[in-house]
Amino acid sequence: MLARRIETARSLLETTQLSVEQIAREVGYAEPSTLRRVIWRDTRHSPRQQESLRFTAEPD
Repeated sequence: MLARRIETARSLLETTQLSVEQIAREVGYAEPSTLRRVIWRDTRHSPRQQESLRFTAEPD
């Protein structure tokens, strides 16, 4: 379940213009700070760094 939340959040950060606050609520976190901490622990990237990947990802 946690892995699915993280993957969904990462995908939303990379593919949408939603804020971290909106994404946190979307994946089930009450506080955006929790999402930030979980993403950092899992990827060693901040949500902003993860978000920047949308500009460097290869198109499908």
